[in-house]
Order: sequence, then structure tokens, then C-alpha cells
Amino acid sequence: MVERMKSSSNLVEIHQIADYEYYQFEAKLLKYVKEVELNIQRIKETCDVSTVTPLPDIPEFSNRFMNLYWRIINNQPITSSEIEVSDFECFICTEEMASDQKTLQCEKCKKVTHHECASKWLKINRSCPNCREKMLDPEEFPNLSQ
Repeated sequence: MVERMKSSSNLVEIHQIADYEYYQFEAKLLKYVKEVELNIQRIKETCDVSTVTPLPDIPEFSNRFMNLYWRIINNQPITSSEIEVSDFECFICTEEMASDQKTLQCEKCKKVTHHECASKWLKINRSCPNCREKMLDPEEFPNLSQ
């Protein structure tokens, strides 16, 4: 679906939305599969189904992506507001970000993440998780020029 959507449009924003959606779906799928495998392992080891943990939601593409996909595939016009790339989900944990949560934005690619997720990431990687631009946690390394 992602490749078909990208091949049906030359707009960079459409490609960005498709790539973002793919990475979100892949992360959710890996989490789901890991939980299934852990449950199978628990059952094999204990022969007790009470040790099984609930599975996360079955991975699926967002409604926004699906609506956009069908509009592109059916050659319907797309408005600029439909392809505006904005961050509703943290790029690291894939959870939705609330307006009252502290966030961190990469100066280069403008990707926004939960501040807590970014702090954990930056302690290990020192780069944006999306574009790999050098990046430091502003709480760990405050800007001294301010």
C-alpha cells in the first residue's frame, strides 16, 4: 500500500506521510509479534494459559492514511490541509502526543517527540531519531547563550 501510494504521487509530502505511516505500522507490528511470541514461550514453558498477557491492539494504518490512500488511488483531488505533515504521534514510542505534554523538536527535520522519549534516545544516540542530525538533550546540555 505504501509503495503504491508513493508511486501514484510525485508530492514529497505524500512520500513523507507514507514513509512515516510505514514506520509506525512496522513498530506496532514488531511489538505485536514480540508479545505473541512471548505468550507462546510462556505457554510452552509452563503449560499454563493464565501466564499469557493481553496482546496490544492489532496493528493497522491510521484513518488519515487510509482516507488519503483511497483518494490518491482513485485520482481524487487532495487539499494542502490533507497532506500537511504534522506530528500527532511520538516518532520514538508511537504514542499520541497530548498538547499539554512536554515535547522536543529537531531543528533540521522538525520531527517532534515526547521529551521523555527523546531524552532516553539522546542519552544513547546523540542524534535525531528521524534524520540523524546531531542533537543533544537541552536539559542535559542547556543552551548557554540564552
